[in-house]
Amino acid sequence: MKYRIGHLAYATTDMEKTLSFYTKLLGFRHFHSIPRDGKPWIEYLVTPDGRFVELFYPEQKGTPELGKSYMHLCLEVEDLAAAVEELRAQGVEITSEMRTGKDGTSQAWIKDPDGRAIELMHLSDTCAQTQARNALK
Repeated sequence: MKYRIGHLAYATTDMEKTLSFYTKLLGFRHFHSIPRDGKPWIEYLVTPDGRFVELFYPEQKGTPELGKSYMHLCLEVEDLAAAVEELRAQGVEITSEMRTGKDGTSQAWIKDPDGRAIELMHLSDTCAQTQARNALK
């Protein structure tokens, strides 16, 4: 059996601000809305490579509590320096400047409107993740 990530789900404190961040700044696309009991409940986003993110409205029945069991989201980018400069130019604070991680990847960090950490990562040709992907081909 092979598994892959179907979607990530996050509670929000301000849906408009969070939607704007993920769509306008990170290039995700709004896919569809899911109401519950006649009220807005979930907004579904799709990444440029076809992965999904669910954003839950604040204070709705069945909405996960903000900050529980979350570490960070990692977004892979082709050009880390360009991504950092593009986001910085749009007013996004770079919370940790570009550096090489212990696994050989290049990374920088930002936060979304609810303060969740987002790792921006570029995979080198020699890092473990690239080697693993190549072995799967």
